[in-house]
Amino acid sequence: MDDFLMARSFPEWEILGHKEAIYGVIRRDSRSDKNLIPIGLRGVERGQRCGGWIRDEAIKEIITPESLVSTLNWKTRRTEFIPKVITSLINATSIFQDTGLRWGPTGSTGFELATGIKSIKDTSDLDLVVYAGEKMSVEAARDLLTLLEKTSACRLDIQLETPRGGISMKEYAISRNVLLKSDAGPFLVDRTTLWNNLK
Repeated sequence: MDDFLMARSFPEWEILGHKEAIYGVIRRDSRSDKNLIPIGLRGVERGQRCGGWIRDEAIKEIITPESLVSTLNWKTRRTEFIPKVITSLINATSIFQDTGLRWGPTGSTGFELATGIKSIKDTSDLDLVVYAGEKMSVEAARDLLTLLEKTSACRLDIQLETPRGGISMKEYAISRNVLLKSDAGPFLVDRTTLWNNLK
């Protein structure tokens, strides 16, 4: 923990991890020191979250959402009961394979698949991130969302990662104004400006 820095006192609740390491999730934040990476820690309960920074040299492994699309990379195996989110993730894989998009699971599903620590609950949503380095049209987002929702056994929460930050794919598909989550904070923006002036 010596390499983990916080702006406030360290939480008293149990940090999810193993004896040899703790697991942090990259979060949005800005800091002038490039050797410090902003991460969030998770506890057993849903409300147990805290943010801080970890030194670059203390990172032992990086697991990306897109690497978790392949079951070969899952660190958890569920044979006795397959949660709805896992069924939905498998269904989503068949839809994404023809799109050419980079994507993957985040949230409790991504955390469990990446660490092997049980985090999925019966009521869990399936959180996904879709990387859109180039402009994705509203129509394409709407069509993709419709296909995913038709095959999903649980509620979907899909974040579209643009060069300017993250937005809700559902919000992008139905609303002109969207909430953009950036390193500098959240901003309400016109969806038509998200890809402006990008090379």
